[in-house]
Amino acid sequence: MSHNFVMSTKLFLQYVDGNLKKLRGDEDRVITRVKEIKEYFHGDVSKEDNPLRIFVIVRDFMGMLDNVCKELRRSKTPRTPNPLAPFR
Repeated sequence: MSHNFVMSTKLFLQYVDGNLKKLRGDEDRVITRVKEIKEYFHGDVSKEDNPLRIFVIVRDFMGMLDNVCKELRRSKTPRTPNPLAPFR
């Protein structure tokens, strides 16, 4: 019984080790792509140690853009009457 447990544990550890190596490779590829995106949209990636910060920057930018669009919609007044307005 003890032999079966040891063998099962060894097989499990080999399986987990293989999956961890694959995940680390995937993580490296994703981080490389994120750095490329940050370099393209934001500039020098060597200035910051956390490349994932680009997502915070994009979120903040999208929030500001959304606010500007809302302000423009609120301030927009038709200069000429729309002849189709009664039919909408």
